[in-house]
Amino acid sequence: MKLLAGAYSDKGVKRSKNEDFFCVDEKAGLMAVADGMGGHASGEIASRMVIEVLSDYINSGAAACGIETEGGGEALLAGAIKMANSTVYGASQDSPSLRGMGSTLVVALIRGERLNIAHVGDSRIYLIRAGCIEQLTDDHSLISEQLREGLISEEDAKKSSIGNIITRSMGVGQEVEADFSEMSIADGDIIILCSDGITTMLSDETILSETLDARSPSTLSRRLVDLANEAGGSDNITLVAIYIYKSEFSHYTHKIKKLFGR
Repeated sequence: MKLLAGAYSDKGVKRSKNEDFFCVDEKAGLMAVADGMGGHASGEIASRMVIEVLSDYINSGAAACGIETEGGGEALLAGAIKMANSTVYGASQDSPSLRGMGSTLVVALIRGERLNIAHVGDSRIYLIRAGCIEQLTDDHSLISEQLREGLISEEDAKKSSIGNIITRSMGVGQEVEADFSEMSIADGDIIILCSDGITTMLSDETILSETLDARSPSTLSRRLVDLANEAGGSDNITLVAIYIYKSEFSHYTHKIKKLFGR
C-alpha cells in the first residue's frame, strides 16, 4: 500500500501557546500526535520529546524488530513508547521546573497492508472506510471509564467537569501502560490521528462528512482544525490525515470521484 499524509496544528482560540506536537514520516510509515501537559513550557517540551524519541527509535530499530513479521510492529512501538516515557520522566526528575510534565500519544505505523497503532491518553485514532467512521482507540480518561462502565450517560458526560482528566499519560511515572492493536488496511481507507482539541469541538459525524468531502489530506487537516476553532477552539488542535491507496491509478481515481461528487 502507498500512503499520502497531511497535517495541521494550531494553538486554538483560548490558549496562548501550542503544546501539541506531531510527526508525519511517510517514508517510515510513521504518524503520531502528542498533546503535552504541565506548567509553564513543560507541556510543550514533553510532547516534543515524546515524538522525537519515538521517531528516532522507530527509524533506527525497524529492521532489528522484524517489523514486517506478525507482532513486529507492536514490538517496535512498545519499545519506542517505553523509551519515550523513560526519557520524559527522567527529564522531569532532573529539573524541578519540569516536574509533573507529561503527554498523550497516538501513533500509527504502516508497512505494506498492515497497520499498527498504539495510544496513551485521550488523543484518538479514527478509521474512515466505505463511508463509515470508526474510533480505533478508547480514551484513557475518567469520563470515558464511567461511560464504558455505564455509570454516566452520554448526555451527562458532555456536561461533566471531569472531561479533561486523563488516567494514563506519557512521562508522569517510571512505567506507562499503552494499548496496542493491529489490523489490515485497504485501498481507499483514511486514517485520522488527532488531539482532543478536535474531538471536544467536533462530532464524529462532522469529522466523517468533512473527510468524505475533502480532496486531499492537507486540505482535510486544515479544514477540521479551522472548524474546531470556529466551534470555540478551547484547546490546542492537531490533526494528521492519512490516505491509503494501492497505486497511483487508484489514488487519482479516488480524487476524480471526490471532484465530481461520486
